Amino acid sequence: MLFFAIFFPVIHIFLYLCGSLTHVGLGPTFSYNVTDPIRLSAEFNFFPKQNNWTWWDFSVYGHYLISLNEKTMFYPLIGIGGTGASLEMDLGWLGKHSESVSGFAFTLGAGFGIELTSDLMLNLELRRKFIDFSEIGVSGGRTHLLAGLAYRF
Repeated sequence: MLFFAIFFPVIHIFLYLCGSLTHVGLGPTFSYNVTDPIRLSAEFNFFPKQNNWTWWDFSVYGHYLISLNEKTMFYPLIGIGGTGASLEMDLGWLGKHSESVSGFAFTLGAGFGIELTSDLMLNLELRRKFIDFSEIGVSGGRTHLLAGLAYRF
């Protein structure tokens, strides 16, 4: 079964670089049930400029769907992908400074799906994304809290 979901808001809590920040973004998710309990998803998220930082990430996930009752499911998830950030600062008389970085991301998490109608589902997920920006010697992670509506085609 193919369905399209837009998760909003996507809340990222950055636990490295600039301390602890909360950043809200949006992104579409495309999912496909390969078998009855196994679903694959791909998503792209964009986080507009905040505190001079702009973020993006792309990931693919595997979900193992566990039915809790007729309308509710729980699923652990695992994923891999890429993430990036750009910094743009106005340094006054020194001019503007900008740089960007991208890296590998590995994700673990879990979610719930609640069927609202036969075509509409509410999704809630909590994820921990582990990030490696090896080109600048920084690694760490961030926590994602997602809520969204999924429409089944």
